[in-house]
Amino acid sequence: VLNITVAGNYNIRVLLGSKPVLGNPPLTIAVQPDRLYPSNCLALGDGLTGGKVGIIISLSVFARDKFGNIAEFERGDTFVLKLNSTGLFSETELASLSTMTIRYAPVFVCFECRLNFWVNDYEVIASPFIVTISPNDPPRMLSATIAPHLAAVNIVFDVATNRESFPSYFDCSLVLDDQSLTPSGNGSVCYWKGRATLVLVFGSNASWTQGDLIGLKPDAIFDSTRNSFAARGSMRLVLSGNSAQPIPVLQGPETIGPCESLIL
Repeated sequence: VLNITVAGNYNIRVLLGSKPVLGNPPLTIAVQPDRLYPSNCLALGDGLTGGKVGIIISLSVFARDKFGNIAEFERGDTFVLKLNSTGLFSETELASLSTMTIRYAPVFVCFECRLNFWVNDYEVIASPFIVTISPNDPPRMLSATIAPHLAAVNIVFDVATNRESFPSYFDCSLVLDDQSLTPSGNGSVCYWKGRATLVLVFGSNASWTQGDLIGLKPDAIFDSTRNSFAARGSMRLVLSGNSAQPIPVLQGPETIGPCESLIL
């Protein structure tokens, strides 16, 4: 009785003493893998160590039978990922009969958390994995432009922000650093125009001018999911390309006599 557990092709020769019983050439047999054994499946890839919120990461799972041989996945096999017991939406793609690629995008920040991975309700080898999901990159200021009417500044960010965290109109001290509050004037008001543009309306005695630095308050502006690092830093103000130009107005008498003084 032969009990071969490693799949492959074998040449078998039976000897009685030193003489072959079955003759030459030897008997050739092919040992096929057993059916899929989920708890022996092997998972590898960046998705098992972590990534960033909202950014798709992937991993591969390799089918194995109960003896560790390469097996094949079948239609109807299920693949489930949970991060700290929270289910993750994932997409699967059959890379080969024995390899499945799984992609998922984490939706929350998680430091040294458990990532459980099941195939057909059985956890794969080494599950749960320890992963860290880092905050996304902070919103970045693209421009800070003095509006054409010269009474406000438009700050444009590269991504949608957490504008829902602010009232419709609010004190600019919620978003500007201390050095930027004084030149914005007394009673300056801020509001969001769209999801990525912050408008700062000058208060009385505002002194902003082209080339000045405008800075953000730390820990105030995040991306729309609030799962990013906070926007930071400063940017120099520039004038809009179609800024209003000063128009001189002269007032005085329409006619004057000889040797009369003209006062404008």
